[in-house]
Amino acid sequence: MKFKLLCFVGFLLMRVSAPAQNNYVREMYQKLSLTFGEARNPPELIIVQGKSDLIAGYFTSPSPTIKLDQEIIDICRSFGKDSTNALAVILSHELAHFYRRHDWCGEFAFAVRGTALSQNLKNASNTNRSAFESQADVDGLFNACLSGYRPFGAYPKLLAKIYDVYKRPDKIPNYPTKKERIESAKAAEQQATEGYAVFLTANTWLQLSNYEVATQHFDWLLKKFPSREIFNNAGVA
Repeated sequence: MKFKLLCFVGFLLMRVSAPAQNNYVREMYQKLSLTFGEARNPPELIIVQGKSDLIAGYFTSPSPTIKLDQEIIDICRSFGKDSTNALAVILSHELAHFYRRHDWCGEFAFAVRGTALSQNLKNASNTNRSAFESQADVDGLFNACLSGYRPFGAYPKLLAKIYDVYKRPDKIPNYPTKKERIESAKAAEQQATEGYAVFLTANTWLQLSNYEVATQHFDWLLKKFPSREIFNNAGVA
């Protein structure tokens, strides 16, 4: 049973070399991936150097990868004491896409490309994209909390700054609008905050040896936020 009440120094604010900074990012990435608690290895993390239109994304082909633009790291650095929290949200969000298998429509559509079924699956993937983004927001925020970060309050501001720095239009085809993404982030923060409060309450009941009530709380969490730590604590209860 683990209780993570950790305080992180804003490493990303420190004047360090790019290799040292990126090593820290990779360590954070590994920590976040372990929180999801699946047997599958996380996708390879690629930090893209130089000018790029990429911000951050999960890609399935030719093998699972998560790509992160160097500039998004610099944007997170600008968030002061929330620099590590901001970056944790970005990384955990993309990991949620992988661990929640949000790629199946696109992958299968590629496998049967050139058929009517392929186009139908692509359309389904576009239709589900808003739902996928919302789920990745909630799961990403919650798992960032389980990893010891405190991302609440930073995410909507981070999204707004990303649109500004990257000069993204408010409306992108087959993607939620800027307003919808920010509103979704706020709603996700509310859901993740409630979930994390239940997690802390469940652990308190566990400490007090009230295993029946603790189990009820953990069962509720497992339906919404299945993860290794919650399975572990539920098993203890």
